Amino acid sequence: MSNQIIANKQKILLGGRYLTGEEIDGLVRQAVREAVLDHKRAGNPVAGWKDGKVVIVQPEDIDLSVFDDPAESTKSPK
Repeated sequence: MSNQIIANKQKILLGGRYLTGEEIDGLVRQAVREAVLDHKRAGNPVAGWKDGKVVIVQPEDIDLSVFDDPAESTKSPK
């Protein structure tokens, strides 16, 4: 069960422990980044949101830095 995700109303259990909201946000950010990177590598555009409107972003214009976690830059190195 270590790789199974179980959703229970307001909590998500992964690998035998409940994830924090911050951990869930990080996993979602990582998954979306990987999906967008797959599109970029395949030469496919993606839909985005800018100034309240849906826009189509061409693969050469995809900026993966928007998926960087701003909290990572403020953490001290381990």
